[in-house]
Amino acid sequence: MANILIVEDEHHLADIIQYQLKQNGYSNTFWADNGANALKEILVKSFDLVITDLNMPNMNGIELITAMYQKEIFIPVIILTAFSDQTSMYQAWKCGVYDFIEKPFNTSTFFDIVRAALIHGQSHIENFLLSSENYQNI
Repeated sequence: MANILIVEDEHHLADIIQYQLKQNGYSNTFWADNGANALKEILVKSFDLVITDLNMPNMNGIELITAMYQKEIFIPVIILTAFSDQTSMYQAWKCGVYDFIEKPFNTSTFFDIVRAALIHGQSHIENFLLSSENYQNI
């Protein structure tokens, strides 16, 4: 079962996303109201996917992704935003964001991206474990 962290400062939107995820079989969802609180959660819990808003107080989505990257935490990240700009997108891509979804979003497209991100994350874990295993056999 995938653990998904939703990082969204608008509580009602976080509730809607959590509800939709649970309705689609993703029952292990967690919520943080900003990037700083999300980072605290990420440091103590294991997550398979982070879905974050871009513009939030205290620590925005780009700052969160940058902090994760600096701490070598490589969890797939999907950014939700109503205000995308080229600079933010470029910064996010540099830090390894999986995808951007513009608000309001199509539910079907959202779940296609969520599934793909989870598969992507799982394949990276498997590749890492295989390479570690091969390294130990040298």
